[in-house]
Amino acid sequence: MKPRRDGSTDYAWSAATPAISTVAVEPVSRRGNGFNAILIASAPQGAGQLELTYTSLGGAVRKRVIAVGAGRTVSVAMGFGLGSAWFTTSVRALPGSGPVYAGRLQTLKTTRGALFTISPLRDARINVDVPQALPDLSAAVPSAF
Repeated sequence: MKPRRDGSTDYAWSAATPAISTVAVEPVSRRGNGFNAILIASAPQGAGQLELTYTSLGGAVRKRVIAVGAGRTVSVAMGFGLGSAWFTTSVRALPGSGPVYAGRLQTLKTTRGALFTISPLRDARINVDVPQALPDLSAAVPSAF
C-alpha cells in the first residue's frame, strides 16, 4: 500500500486459506465510480493456471485464463472493461496447475484516501452428499384399512 501524507503506511491482513483445487467464488465485487477489484494470486511451489469467470447482474459472462509463474505473485484487474458494474467471480484451478492461493482486493478512492478490503478465496462448497435412495413407493401409499 502507499504511504499516507503523514508518512505512515496502511496494511491489510487476511486469514490463511488452502490452495484453490476446484472452484472458488467471490460473490460480489464492484468496478467503476471509484471502485476497483483486483485478484492477487500466488503459486509458491509450481506454475499455476486459473480460469476466471465474471458474471454481471445482467447475466453477461466473460472468461479469461491467467498464468502464475512458479514462486511468483500476480495481480489482475477483475471485471468488465471500464464501465461501472457489480459482478460475481468464479476462480477455477485448471488441470495440471500447481497449487495457487488467491484473494480479492476491493478498493474505493475517496476524497479522504483509499479504502480497501481483502477477501481470501477458498474452494466453494458446491458438492453435497446425497443418501442412496431405493425404488420403494410403500412410504407414499397409505396402509390398508
